[in-house]
Amino acid sequence: MARAEPEMITAQAPQADNLPPQMANPDGTAPGLYIEQLMGKSLINLRADKGLKARLIPAFGTDLPCLANRMHSVGSRRALWLGPDETLLIADEGDEAALLSALAGALGRNHYAATIVSDAYCVLRLQGGQLRWVLAKGCSVDLHDSVFTAGHCAQSQLAHAAVILAAEPDGVSFLLVCRTSFADYVISWLKDAAIECGYQTSCQRQL
Repeated sequence: MARAEPEMITAQAPQADNLPPQMANPDGTAPGLYIEQLMGKSLINLRADKGLKARLIPAFGTDLPCLANRMHSVGSRRALWLGPDETLLIADEGDEAALLSALAGALGRNHYAATIVSDAYCVLRLQGGQLRWVLAKGCSVDLHDSVFTAGHCAQSQLAHAAVILAAEPDGVSFLLVCRTSFADYVISWLKDAAIECGYQTSCQRQL
């Protein structure tokens, strides 16, 4: 009888499923990391002079951050500072058309660009008692809770992937935004990095 050839694993094959969706904490307590993939989110890259940001409060519901590496939030909406004239807006997918219309009305003929980048990025919500410890294994940002507090965000590298990290208003969870093409790698890395403290994954939870 011919022996079956082992299945070939390539660099393009999904790797995240090689580890189970959850792994118990060896010490018997709750998992140290919870990984949730947020579905149904609309991401808009907004380029506009910082002098115009105050005009967007009625359109977005909160002022857009003018201080570097800050995130402002209202309800399920998030506005993340990416640069002096660049902001990443996160909203519910169903609000996309109304939000774009509101932005256009608020900015009028001023020079700006609002680009939908939802398909290009994946949004994860991370929480758990060992969240900062796990991320510190692959990220050079100082994530100590006395430094990286609620409302802070930063663009950095997690292992070999470019990511945006943002500390949520609840003070215990983070948003992680990465390119969709790196999502499998990032989730795989997070699982592997959290084996020592246990982890649990899920999806389709809203902000």
